[in-house]
Amino acid sequence: MHPDLHCVVPVPSGYARVGEVLKWWTESIVEHPELQLTEWVDILQSRASKKKDAESATSPVSGGSRRARANISAEALLDAMDNMYLKSYEGGAKVLFVWMPEYLGKEGNRLLKLVEEPPDDAYIVFVAEKLHPILPTLLSRVWKFRVPPYSKEDLLHVLEESSVGVDHFMDVEGFDGRDYEGVRYFMQGDHLEYLERWMEGIMKGDRLLWRKEADALQRRSTDDILALLKGWLFVLQKGLEWRASSKEGAHFLFKERNIIRNFAEKVPLSVLAGMQSVLEQSIADIRRNVQVRLWYMYFNHEMEALWKSARRQKMIAE
Repeated sequence: MHPDLHCVVPVPSGYARVGEVLKWWTESIVEHPELQLTEWVDILQSRASKKKDAESATSPVSGGSRRARANISAEALLDAMDNMYLKSYEGGAKVLFVWMPEYLGKEGNRLLKLVEEPPDDAYIVFVAEKLHPILPTLLSRVWKFRVPPYSKEDLLHVLEESSVGVDHFMDVEGFDGRDYEGVRYFMQGDHLEYLERWMEGIMKGDRLLWRKEADALQRRSTDDILALLKGWLFVLQKGLEWRASSKEGAHFLFKERNIIRNFAEKVPLSVLAGMQSVLEQSIADIRRNVQVRLWYMYFNHEMEALWKSARRQKMIAE
């Protein structure tokens, strides 16, 4: 990395001092420009587990079995800010690059003075997915540029290179580049299989499976749970969109995923709206750091009641 380029990225607690973090991130972002935060944390934990100094890290992750929540630490931010006030290595511009400033939290206030009065030939670049989590005091001091959504061709290329693959979908010609925001939730690890298993447990009302999955879900990070819920919400929203368009075939849904398609294609519209409301409330609850096990059982009861309502309307086959 160029000595006049200073990067700050989110990492789980305890990994800030693990050597080569920025090197790993740079290699990952070059290889996968669409890199998501959860994917980055997986890469970091996998590489750190192979390093001797990872054994002394005070990470909440035990044996790499749980994906930890990542944030931008005050220490990393202050270190990068101090470097911005030093003389340029090559006598030219200096750049501070902040990836995912949504994860600055209140630490973003430390940047206000630097943003308002940067040193000569200093540039600060923020790359964010969402604006609303960023401190308003910081947002009001920067120029904002919105990157246009993927084209359909770009999205298909990303899918072809991902573990999901184009073949999972019914008709890729119906894709829109804007669908990437939702489709990407199924491009992370076991999300597709896990979501189908979760839906199946609700459809069957299997309390034993609920308790087992509640324990498993507690080992996932908040970001991972949010990605699962957003993926589920995307499926229902696209199901509603497809049915409203009266098109033949669910081009955005999955082949050989009958359980997921049942939720999107066969649930009565009134029940579908109720499920969407439960999912939206659950996303808000998870962001408030609710107790995962209690929330999970309550969520399943709510979704089961809605599923039974759909069955009573005899619109879903026994």
